[in-house]
Amino acid sequence: MKGDGSKGMGNKPPIVSGFGDDEDRQFTNSVIRLSLIAIVVSAIIFTVFPGLDLLAHSLIWQDGRFVLDGDPFWSGFRQFLLDFTKLFYLVCVVAVVLALRSNRRVMGLASDAWGYILICSLLGPGLLVNLILKAFIPRPRPREVIDFGGSLDFASIPGFGGACDSNCSFVSGEVASTVMTLAALAFVVPSRRPLIAFLVLPGWLIVGAMRMGQGGHFLSDVLFSGLFMILLAAVVFRYSFISPLPLPNSWKSRMQGWFTPKGSAGS
Repeated sequence: MKGDGSKGMGNKPPIVSGFGDDEDRQFTNSVIRLSLIAIVVSAIIFTVFPGLDLLAHSLIWQDGRFVLDGDPFWSGFRQFLLDFTKLFYLVCVVAVVLALRSNRRVMGLASDAWGYILICSLLGPGLLVNLILKAFIPRPRPREVIDFGGSLDFASIPGFGGACDSNCSFVSGEVASTVMTLAALAFVVPSRRPLIAFLVLPGWLIVGAMRMGQGGHFLSDVLFSGLFMILLAAVVFRYSFISPLPLPNSWKSRMQGWFTPKGSAGS
């Protein structure tokens, strides 16, 4: 049974989730394979037909503006997502520390599960999206290109030939945060995995459509953002629980010193 921890007192072993059975392995491997296939196929399609991005946005460009640009409901919804994401990351940090310090589950999840969610959030929306892709790929946003009232030339994916200076279009940060949150939860809550996995698509579509309708991102930005996050969540899960990467002993000792519950025997 997953998540069985020792019930004894004293030097209790840390409570862990117990992921890595055949069901987890099959699900993770399937997600990795399907994500890679989808990324390759999508890259081929948007490379062969770069005008798909412009075509998609021409459908939501009306009377010289994007249909959701300035809409108070969707502007408020976007701000809610940004605030919720910050709060969720804070909850993850607090939950990891509490679970490690108390050697108990927090909201049903062990410390390794909370740590996995936090690592996925840091590596995906944090590092990959905001610090690498959006910072170093100068693809202009839809509202910045000449075709939709801007002053810059359109750049097809990934956008290396663009003229954006900072916080560029490839890929969508809001989509990345939404998809990564749901994808990571799907991996660490196996009892609700089908339901959470099902929710990934509508969450992806709603947030992606909002950002496209606001002129913030192209269709390909939205598509690749979600695919990258799903793949990354699966890869991190695989090498955290199914085929764990070894940690240096010095790291292990330091982490045990940080998080060992106060007053525990042998601490």
